[in-house]
Amino acid sequence: MKKALIAIETLSPLIVGGRNESPAFHRSSSLRKKGEKDIPIIPASALKGALRDFARTWNLADEKNINELFGKEGGPENAGSVIFKDFEAKDDEDVWDDRVRIKIERKTRTIESEHLATLRAVRKGVWFEGEVIFKNDEALKKFEEIFTDSPVSDQIRIGGMKSIGFGRIKIEIESVRDMRGKKIKAGVNILTLKSVTPFTTSDKGRSFGREYMMLSKNYINGSALKKALEDAGFDVIFASHLYPTTDEGALSIPNPRYLFAEKYSNEKVKNLLRELFRRRSEKRAFVMKIKDKRYERDRRYEAAKGFWTLDEKSAKANSEYSVHVSIDSKTKTYKLSGERGVLFIQQSYSADYMTATVVLESDGEIPEYISLGGSRTRGFGLFRVLNIKHVDESEIKKNWKEKISDGKVAVVFRTHFYHENPQELFGAEIFDMMVSYEDFHVYDPKKEKSLIINAIAPGSVIVFKIDDESSFVNRLYKLKINGCGAFKEYGFGDFELMKI
Repeated sequence: MKKALIAIETLSPLIVGGRNESPAFHRSSSLRKKGEKDIPIIPASALKGALRDFARTWNLADEKNINELFGKEGGPENAGSVIFKDFEAKDDEDVWDDRVRIKIERKTRTIESEHLATLRAVRKGVWFEGEVIFKNDEALKKFEEIFTDSPVSDQIRIGGMKSIGFGRIKIEIESVRDMRGKKIKAGVNILTLKSVTPFTTSDKGRSFGREYMMLSKNYINGSALKKALEDAGFDVIFASHLYPTTDEGALSIPNPRYLFAEKYSNEKVKNLLRELFRRRSEKRAFVMKIKDKRYERDRRYEAAKGFWTLDEKSAKANSEYSVHVSIDSKTKTYKLSGERGVLFIQQSYSADYMTATVVLESDGEIPEYISLGGSRTRGFGLFRVLNIKHVDESEIKKNWKEKISDGKVAVVFRTHFYHENPQELFGAEIFDMMVSYEDFHVYDPKKEKSLIINAIAPGSVIVFKIDDESSFVNRLYKLKINGCGAFKEYGFGDFELMKI
C-alpha cells in the first residue's frame, strides 16, 4: 500500500457540503474547527464522488476500472482500491469569496422578498491538502493517468453551483511513500484508532427508508473490527466494540449506570457505585437529591450521558449529517423519482480516539490504516492505527486481584452481554446487580436476515461474592480472552472489574 500527499487548487469559487450559518449568509463550505478558527474542508466523500463522476463524464475510464478505483454499490467489501481523507485548506486567512445573491420571482420577474443574502464560498486560488491511500501500484498509476495527466484534468468540478462556474479544481500529487504497519502481539491488546473520516454504522437497518435518512449509532460493532482484522490476515479470537475515548489506550464504556451528574449544571460527574451498593446491602434508602444551602434549592442527580473511561473522564462522538444523491450512470443526472436512493440524509460520527479490546491467536503487523463501518464506497470509516498496548496475563490478573474487596467485586460490562445463567458462567454467587437491557440489531450474512437481540446493555454491573480469589480470577481470564456469554462474534462479553 502507498500513501500520497495531494494538493488541490481551486480554479473557481468553491462550495462543498454547504450549510446555513445565519440569515445573513446563504451558504458556505464545510468547516472544521481548529482552535478558535473555522478551516474550510473538502470532505472525502464529496471528493470521491466528484472524481468518479469526472472519469465517467469525460470517458477517461471504463466502468470496470472506475469500480476498481472507487468501489461500487453492494457492501463494504466493494470499497475500491483508492481511499480518501478529508482535505483541509492550507491557509486560514483570506479564503472567502462573498457575493450578494437575490432570488427572482418567476411570474413577476421581480426580486422575491426576504431573499437577499450573502453567498460565502472559498475563493479562487486557495490550496487544500490531504492524503490519499492506494492499495496497489496499479491504482496509483491509473489515478495519475486520469486526474493529473489527462488533457482535461483542469475540468474537475466538485460541490454546488457548478452550473454558474463554481467548483472547478486541479489536483497535484506532491509526494508518495510506502505505508508502514505496526507490530501487534498474540494475546490481549488495547487497540487505539484515530478517526480520519466520519464513520457510519446502521442503527435499525434500512427499514426507515434510504430515500429520507440513514440513521447511525455512535460506536462500531466488534463484528466489524473482527472482520477488518481477519481481512488483514489475522486469526482473531475476540474483538470488542469500538467506543470513543479520551486518549490513547483508555478503554471507555457508554452510559454507565453508576455515574451521575447534577441536573442543570456542568459539575463533575460523581461515581455512586460504592454508595449505591452499600446502601442496598444495608437495606437503606438512597436519596438522589440534597438540599443546597447556597442556592436554596434541591440538588438533583441524573444518569450521566456519553462515554466514560474507568478513571471517569468523559468522551463523546460528534454527529455529522451529509446529503447524498444517486446519479444515473447513463444520463449523468439524478435518478428519476420513484426509485430508491434518489436523495437521502446520512448521519455519521467522528471522535478523537476509538478503542477496543482485541485478542489475537498469533503475532503480526497491522496496517497503518483500516476501514470500518458502512458507506466506505463514499469515503466514510477510515481510521489510522495510532497505538497498540499489549497487556500480558500476569498484569491483568494482578490488577484484578487488587479490585477484590471483602470477597466482593463488581464486573462492569463494556459491551453487550447475553447468557441465561451468569452465576453459573462466572462460577460465583451474584451478590447484587444493577443492569438494564437493550435491543441489539445485527445482520446475519449466513441466514441473510436481521436479528434483534435483547441483551444486557453496556455499563451494567453485576457484583459477585467470591470464595476463592485465585480460582475466580483464572476463570475470569479465560472469559476475557474468549469473550463471555453468547454472540461473541458480534463483540459481546467484554468486561472490566471495579472495586466496591
